[in-house]
Amino acid sequence: MKNNIYSLSIFKIALIIILLFGTNNLFAQLTEVAKRFDWPSRIIFIGDELYVADANLNKVSKIDITRPEPVITDIVGIFRPWGLAYRGNDLYIADSQQDIIVKRDLSISTPNTTGVLNIGNGAYLDGLHLVDNMLYVSFYEGNKVVKINIDDPIPVVTDVKTDLRGPAGLTFKDDELYIAEYDAGLIIKNDITNPSADAVTLATGMSSIEDSHFVGN
Repeated sequence: MKNNIYSLSIFKIALIIILLFGTNNLFAQLTEVAKRFDWPSRIIFIGDELYVADANLNKVSKIDITRPEPVITDIVGIFRPWGLAYRGNDLYIADSQQDIIVKRDLSISTPNTTGVLNIGNGAYLDGLHLVDNMLYVSFYEGNKVVKINIDDPIPVVTDVKTDLRGPAGLTFKDDELYIAEYDAGLIIKNDITNPSADAVTLATGMSSIEDSHFVGN
């Protein structure tokens, strides 16, 4: 269960940049970027700004990584924020406590937070990932990944992959959706152009996989 995760491990993963300059060394140098977060559950870059969802402090904040000593700026208060995604000026946030997805217009200094989707069934919303107008959402407790068209006035939830074990972070490469299964300790990929195809397992035997990202290939 995700409630048993140790926040310190998330702190180290979320707030440290790995320097890989010219090396494939697994033990690359680590550089601390910022402190004073409690449980940073997800991060996402928008330009030079790193947005951080802090699940324990119930807010989303940002830092400018080009500054020698980045200052934390709070963006919005959200109950148990988890997944983050963005398109244009809009930042999408998964509220895992209330099982709702909201969006925030970052181009406005004091914008309203707009509701996008209210699941409200104990799904425990986790990862978010946008591909064009399709927002992919992992239901940690619901053990599935769904998608919605964010351009629809009333988005309809469509199942993408079911019968998972605690799906968490989501990422894409080409037409393949990569899913980190937190409870199963594995990463799978699924071809979104062929929904009926079986998922392919890429890695197993890992403990509590929260998220994944591509760097190059």
